[in-house]
Amino acid sequence: MEVTKLIHENNLLEDIDVIGLSRESDFMIYRKILESVSERANILIDVLPKCFQLLDNDKIIGHQSIRDGLNSLLRCKWKDIEKHSKELYNLIESENRNSLNILIIEALKVFLKIVLELFDYFRSPIHHHYEQRKSVAPQINDEEDTIICRICEENVLLSSIEEHTNYCLIAFKNKYLIEMIQESLQNLNSDIEAKFLNTNWCQCQNKIDSLMILQVYNQIEAAYKSDPSVYETRYLLESIMNHFKSITPSVELSELLIQAIDNISKKFEYCYKIWDASEVLMKTRISGSPCVNTQLMQVCISDFEIINQISRGAYAVVYLVQKKQTHHYYAMKVLPKMAAVEKNTASRIALERDILCSLIDNNIVRFFYSFIAKNNLYFVMEYLPGGNLRSVLNTLGSLDECSAKIYTYEILSALKFLRNCGVIHRDIKPDNMLIDYKGHLKLIDFGLSYLGVSGRHEMDSEEKIISSTSLVGTPHYTSPEMIDRKPHSFSADYWSLGCMLYEFLMGRPPFNCDKKHEIFNEIQKGSYTPLKKGEYSEEVIDLIEKLLKKNPGERIGSNSIDEILCHPWFDNFDYENTPPPFIPELSSEHDTSYHTQENSQNFTIPDPIKEDIADSRQLLIQKKPSFSSVSSTNDDKSHDDDEIGVFPSVQVGNLANENFKNAKFPRKRALSSVDEPKIKSNSFSSKIPIEYIKGTNKGFKYLESINSSKNSCLAETNSRIRKSFAGNNY
Repeated sequence: MEVTKLIHENNLLEDIDVIGLSRESDFMIYRKILESVSERANILIDVLPKCFQLLDNDKIIGHQSIRDGLNSLLRCKWKDIEKHSKELYNLIESENRNSLNILIIEALKVFLKIVLELFDYFRSPIHHHYEQRKSVAPQINDEEDTIICRICEENVLLSSIEEHTNYCLIAFKNKYLIEMIQESLQNLNSDIEAKFLNTNWCQCQNKIDSLMILQVYNQIEAAYKSDPSVYETRYLLESIMNHFKSITPSVELSELLIQAIDNISKKFEYCYKIWDASEVLMKTRISGSPCVNTQLMQVCISDFEIINQISRGAYAVVYLVQKKQTHHYYAMKVLPKMAAVEKNTASRIALERDILCSLIDNNIVRFFYSFIAKNNLYFVMEYLPGGNLRSVLNTLGSLDECSAKIYTYEILSALKFLRNCGVIHRDIKPDNMLIDYKGHLKLIDFGLSYLGVSGRHEMDSEEKIISSTSLVGTPHYTSPEMIDRKPHSFSADYWSLGCMLYEFLMGRPPFNCDKKHEIFNEIQKGSYTPLKKGEYSEEVIDLIEKLLKKNPGERIGSNSIDEILCHPWFDNFDYENTPPPFIPELSSEHDTSYHTQENSQNFTIPDPIKEDIADSRQLLIQKKPSFSSVSSTNDDKSHDDDEIGVFPSVQVGNLANENFKNAKFPRKRALSSVDEPKIKSNSFSSKIPIEYIKGTNKGFKYLESINSSKNSCLAETNSRIRKSFAGNNY
């Protein structure tokens, strides 16, 4: 009887309509809910243990699991209330109640029901159902061309590729920004948990404020878990923001609440941009799907088929690979992870990734992905089929001034871009200049580079960049200040350019000895055989002399690289209308004949890479990708990875540019009544790859250009250049 009296006197069987009250938006009604629940909790804390004590006195023993469950609930922290309430509710539902006072059970059930309903309300203050958008495939005819987008890896109408790429890029960028917001929301909830929710809820004197904090915690969690690709998420985020703005928080909670509103409003903004972009994605994709490609954030070695080895260097091996999903070809640079740690080159590898990831320029090799596996680090870059400039020089011996001017101008264009980005390359040499399928040079290998400043702005003087004192690079092209370990800056690259220009014309570097120390001695003395007047123009002789000034402050370009570009040697030079000296003759898009002496029929994939492939197929690696230069984390990290730092990333800007570039060729072919377009050639007959993509994107056609009627005497040089494989490309 005393148990019954206690329960009825305290109204423990009376329900609280949490769901009904939660439909009201008035803050006072909301606070009334919290007051009611808080009051009921205080009574429960006080009364239920007394009820169990009375039952024990009456020799009614049993249902120990329910007693234990209640004790766990009463002793738990604020953040664990829901978990213990669910466990106790399930226990009560499953237990035989005959031997236990039914009123105690009902009182417990009523309270637990109120708590669980309150937590449901905490997570989602709105209770409406909205239908999700359905995929709507575009209407296309059988003859309409399609192309695979490199960002979302879906078939897209060729006529819509520009619009699709722009919105695909917007969707991916904002997806990345949301990932950053997600991390902020997680950190915010960790702060709330540490400051407010790690105490026992029963011992708390001000349960109303604590319940309010608990709701903020749960709604931040709901905002974090909301799917940005679902249009209906807007209603959830909007209602959470409005609710937070209506709360009158304590001083302690006020700052955290401001941060929460700021982060959720940003997520709301980014989601809106994704939703707008998704409308375009639905209309331009063959599948009609509006989803943002998240697989792009988790690229791994098993996504590629390794076709052939194309070069091997001291620290890395480069392979020609094909991405299985899109069938596009890339060059994959593989660096053993353990060797990077042991040789203390990990930081340089990470810096090379950062530099490549942030540089988008026609004269710089395009970077697409980087990722890390158990045994190796991987860079995925564009495949440049023409080999390196060293092979051209080995074959021809030297270049005429016109050809030297074209290559020098392209190298200068790359160096100007690097200067604007605050990057000193520090290893400018013919081996690090690769030739694309059109015959243009692209600068590679930033493993020795120095990033002196952050941001992208024009450098007007040497003082505006933090200089380096390291001795790195290749001896024949190393500047005097680097040999003397003096501070050096962009002028060090211009010295290397002067050595290359000299080599273009003379067939050998200006400082050409057998031993390294002898080369350095000659460089420090500044003694080299000058070009003979009469055989070469006065302008090029003057430029070389000014590039090879020992004092970097007196060297041309030290104040501005435009000093070099405006030199008289480049007067009246029309680069845009001047064909490159050499255009590679290619049999297919994956032709490797300019890189390897022969396609290795006995080529086998090394065991460490095979092991990486097997591991990547089994492991679910969660990554936070980079857009541009910010990279991602890998949960499958070994202790060595701390030396390497944050490594995986994706450069979606370059993927977008590839979309635009690849779309031009099919259009040109469709608009032209001539099957074989005329390609300008300076010295060589050429076979230019034209990527023609239709349907499933699995087929490629290569259109052979007509032979140039002028300067065709060097047409046979293509085969000779193939045989001049340098062996250390990329």
